[in-house]
Amino acid sequence: MTITDALEILGSKALISQQAARQICDLAGVDFKEELIKRWEMIEGREVVFFQAYGFLPTRYGPGEGVDCMELSYHIADQLHLHNAQGHLPGYPYVGAGFQAKANSRAIAQELCRRGMA
Repeated sequence: MTITDALEILGSKALISQQAARQICDLAGVDFKEELIKRWEMIEGREVVFFQAYGFLPTRYGPGEGVDCMELSYHIADQLHLHNAQGHLPGYPYVGAGFQAKANSRAIAQELCRRGMA
């Protein structure tokens, strides 16, 4: 994965693998936080209840895990100290998860460029 790939993924509403999330953190030069991992158990016939609880439907039944890109973008932005004067991270003023992730991803890209990492 390249830094460009990582920033594109980070700016999405995707749920990604733990391995991909760790790679993105490595590319950004920050530590991965285990608390970012979401774990679930999808049970056949309980799809509606699952969706109401988690906001998505996995592609298969049984146990699963992943990392939410919006939460990952906030983690990386925080680790890179991208807070504004009021102490908010770049995604703070936005309502939708996709807008928040994109705002954080743009700020992360700018910071990594400033540091010569992208």
